[in-house]
Formats: sequence, structure tokens, C-alpha cells
Amino acid sequence: MNIGIELLGDLAYLLITCAAVGALAYILRQPLILGFLVAGILIGPFGPFSLIKNIDMLNNFSDIAIVLLLFGVGLSFPLSHLKGVGKIGITVAVIEVLAMLGIGFAIGSAFGWNFYDSMFLAAALSISSTAIIVKVLEDTGKMETTSALLLTGVLVIEDIIAIVMLSTMHSTVMSGSVEFSAIMWTIAKIGMFFAGTLTLGIFIVPKIFDLIARLERYEITITFALGLAFGLSFLTYNLGFSAATGAFLAGVIIAGSKFSED
Repeated sequence: MNIGIELLGDLAYLLITCAAVGALAYILRQPLILGFLVAGILIGPFGPFSLIKNIDMLNNFSDIAIVLLLFGVGLSFPLSHLKGVGKIGITVAVIEVLAMLGIGFAIGSAFGWNFYDSMFLAAALSISSTAIIVKVLEDTGKMETTSALLLTGVLVIEDIIAIVMLSTMHSTVMSGSVEFSAIMWTIAKIGMFFAGTLTLGIFIVPKIFDLIARLERYEITITFALGLAFGLSFLTYNLGFSAATGAFLAGVIIAGSKFSED
């Protein structure tokens, strides 16, 4: 069968099942994301029905969906709003990560795992899923609250901590010792990326949108905005961040432009 036609069938199974299970979750007053996860389990390769054939292609679609979701969320949080996260967000993120690291390491040790295995489990447990948390906030109508702003900032900070932490653990496992040069290079990349993002958001992107707005063609505005979202997602992924973080930051840096007002 033609790959394109097979993909259409997979999308049909997926979307219809998601709609049905999502509707059931809504009726039961549960988050829609829970319904979507159950739908994926039911028709996925390891589920009872196993209807999906082209898993790799659908994984690509899921990556795009997450990028678009976080880009939309970023449009609700201009840079001026995120300034309030600052010290509070950093403090909360550090405390949360340290607490979960301790719990994860204790669990690994209880199972008799060695130090490195226990630390990798601890690292996995210390990082939250940005896409799932954001979707739950949207479904519950709390996306515009102060607590949601703080939580979103914490998630971004978590991602930064995760990069440094995993880089440290990787270099330690590979070399048998902590390589401070690798850690400092990772921190430098993070600093350069965020400095570049701030430069784009404050000085460059608003002017580009002002120029595009003069054309009075909404299609061009949408095309540029999506290009920026996918471009930053690609960049952050290659720097070791999650693509979702890049999409969120793309939304943030254009949130104060005429595009977000439209």
C-alpha cells in the first residue's frame, strides 16, 4: 500500500479514537490529555488493538503538535510577564529538582542499583513533562493565572537544570570523573542561547513584525511566526534542550508584537 494512503488510515484511527475517548474523559470531568493518552495506548503498537502501522511518521506528527502547543502558550506570556518569575521560579525549580533527585536516588538504591543507575533514575524523575502540564492547565481554564505563569517559568528553568545535570552525568560515566570543562561549555551554550533569544525578542522580531504588518497580509505573518517557532525548536533541540522549550520561547519573544494582538 502507498505510504501516504497508509498514513491517512493511521491518522483516521488516531483522530477518531482520540475524539471518542477524549469526549468520554470530558464527560467524566477528567483532563483531555488523559483521554488522549488512553487513546494512544489502546491503538498503539503495544495496545490491545494495535491499529497504528506507521509509528515513525506519527511520532513526527506528535513532535510538531507539541511544538505548536507550546508556541501557542508562549504567545500568552510576553517577556514583561516573565520578569516576575525570576528568583521565585529559580528557587521553586531548584527545590523541586533537588527533592525529586533525593527521592529517585533513594528508590534506585532500595532496588540495589549502583550509583550511576540510581542517579539516572533520579534525573528522570526530577523533570516534568512541559506539554502535559500545559495541556492540563489549558483544560482546567487556569492558563491565565499567576500560578500558571510561575509554573511555566519553573518548567523552563527545569529544562535548563536538566541539560546541565545530564551533561555532567554523561561526562562522568564516559570518563569516570567530572569534566568541568564540559559543564562550563554547556552553561556557556545556555547563556549564549538565552542572550540571543532576548536580543531577538527585544530588538529584532518586533521590528520585523512591524514591517510585515505594513503588507497587510495575514498569511505572511503566520508563515513567518511558524517559521520562527520551528526554527527555534530545531535550534534548541540541537543545543540539547527540548524542542518544546524553543517553541515556547518563540511564542514569548513575539508575544508583544502586532501578531499576538491579532
